[in-house]
Formats: sequence, C-alpha cells, structure tokens
Amino acid sequence: MSKEPNSVYIRDVALASRSTIEPEGDESGIQRSSVNLAQVIPQEIIDLIIDEVASDMGDSVRRETLYACSLSCQSFRTRVVYHTYSKIKIVETLTIDHSGIRLRKLLEILKNNPLIGAYVRVLEVGGYITSAFVSSCLLDITLIPSILSCLRGVQRLILTETGERPMSWTSLRSDVIDSLLVIIQGSSLHSLEIEGFWDFPLDCVLRCKELEELTVIRAGNPTAPQSLPSDHSSPPLKRLKVDDSRTFLLPLLLIPRLLSRLQILQIRLKSLEDFISAGDLLIRTAQTLNELHLFFHMMPISVSGM
Repeated sequence: MSKEPNSVYIRDVALASRSTIEPEGDESGIQRSSVNLAQVIPQEIIDLIIDEVASDMGDSVRRETLYACSLSCQSFRTRVVYHTYSKIKIVETLTIDHSGIRLRKLLEILKNNPLIGAYVRVLEVGGYITSAFVSSCLLDITLIPSILSCLRGVQRLILTETGERPMSWTSLRSDVIDSLLVIIQGSSLHSLEIEGFWDFPLDCVLRCKELEELTVIRAGNPTAPQSLPSDHSSPPLKRLKVDDSRTFLLPLLLIPRLLSRLQILQIRLKSLEDFISAGDLLIRTAQTLNELHLFFHMMPISVSGM
C-alpha cells in the first residue's frame, strides 16, 4: 500500500468516525454523510487501517498522519498510542544534556498520561553518556527509576552495557536495581536480554514464572543463587542463549522444569569443559529441542530440525 493513499484514506476515516460534526457552508452535505458513515465503520476496521499505516513507523509521513488523526478523533487515540509507545529505547546519546532533556520529556508524558505506561511492551536501555570528559552508564541517570516505575506491562527487557569491559551489576545504584527487578520479576515479562553486566544475579531469573526467552552475553561470573527455587515455580524456558556455558548451565541443570520445554539453544563454547556442560544440557533437552547453535572458537555450528 503506497504512502499517499494511506494518508488520504486514514484521514477520511478519522473524519467519518467523529461522533458529531457541525455543518459548515456548502460542505454540510458531505459532513452529514460522514456522520452517517461513522455509524457503519466498526472499531475493528479502524484499528486495521491504523495497523497498516503504522506498519512502517520509520516513515515520517505515516507518523504525522497517525498523530493528526489521533488528535481529530477519539476512536484513533488508543490504537495510535499503542503503536507509538509499544517500544521505548533509552540508548546512547552524545551528551548527558541531550539525554536529560529527552528523559525528562518522556517522564512528563508518562506521568501526565498514566495509561501510556501500560502500553509499553518492549524496553531497551543501554549505552554510555558523556559530559565534560566523564563517562557513566546510562542506567545511572537519576530519572531512570522514576521512568521504570511508570511501566507496568513490559514483555521484553533489553539491558546492554556497551563499554569495552563488562560493568558490575552491583555497582548500579540500589534504586535502579530495585526498579529493574520489579520488571524482571513481574508477571508480564516473557523475554530478558542481558549484555555486558558482570555478576548479574541468577536468583531473579530463576524465579520469573512467565519468562520464556533468556539471553545472557558478556556477563561472566554471575552471582550464584542463594537457594534453588522449587521446580514448579521456575520458568519453562523456550529459548536460551548464553556465552559462558559452565557458569550459567550448571544451576539450570539442577531444575528440570526450567529446561522441560526448551526449543532453541545457542551456546558459545570456550573450552572443553564448556563442551561437556553443553553435552549434559543436550541430554536433558533431547525431547523438545528444535534448534541448536554452537559457537566454538568463533566458528558457528548450527543444527535445525532436531
């Protein structure tokens, strides 16, 4: 579907779906016809049109069209908000000043419109900020905990530390860690990706009942769980990707339910011991595994349809 027809059509539907339209000049007949048309356009059709236009949110014309329609018609607003805020990326910027301005604006929007926080499905936080020759982790910005507290339905969380060396998880401020753990251990989270954080605690992952996908990269020496959860309270993972198999697989092997539905496995092998650990995991998941990706000395080996 081309850009121009989309822009025209969705504006026409916005006009037609208004509940009341005042006659104006010679166009009153057209407007009365639009009022009648509004009665025969189901909300489902309006949503489908919005979905089609929003399929390419990178197109500025489409974004402006959706924004204009959401202002003109109440029927559009909920669906437009869903597409606009379903994914929030708080990523690396050039200066701390720019980051602060954007984050303050985001926090203002979330606080003034509490329902928006419920539409956020994907949250990505990562990168460094720089100011006056000083670099710090993006998660250290004081506004981050306040923003995280406004998000109540995150299904996928991506945390990335892009420095040359992994950053210690425990070096983060306590209010940041607490806010992240609320999301990680929440009932809505299905996918978690952690990259570049040293000593990441395994406890919070092992107790996520709804977690289906787990990715842990460049996060060696994780904090071992103080105690293993009961088997019925562990998340039945469907996809697992790790690059330090001995560290992460040994605790997982002790919880049968955790691997009982595993379908996709990606492991980076760095030594013979890693290979042995991976072999133990393959034995446990032989009945359910559909895809296996092994990376050994930078040479990938992939097997599908097992």
